Amino acid sequence: NNHIKFLAEFMKRNIEKHTNIIEAKLRILREIKQNGPITFKSHMGYAAFPDYNFKTPQGAAFSVSKIANEMKKEKLISDWLCQGAGINITEAGLAFERIHSIDKNECNQTSSQ
Repeated sequence: NNHIKFLAEFMKRNIEKHTNIIEAKLRILREIKQNGPITFKSHMGYAAFPDYNFKTPQGAAFSVSKIANEMKKEKLISDWLCQGAGINITEAGLAFERIHSIDKNECNQTSSQ
């Protein structure tokens, strides 16, 4: 029941916003690359959805939990329990970020010609 109330309130505050999953993953990876390991899932949520209005840090963490689990399964990020110093980017994560940055740059160059 509290979970449903939370989701309803979250959706009301962020109704017009939409973030592509790949873009959310890239934002997380770039945050780690620029600022080092992430120690809280809420930090990951704020990085993935910078324009969203979260009422609490727990809301930010909840919003990104499915994406974070996918990223761990895809080996884009480390499991913080294994590293002990927070969630870090892996070699696969660096490759993912590089590939998607190239794709985006190529699209921008193609559309401007």
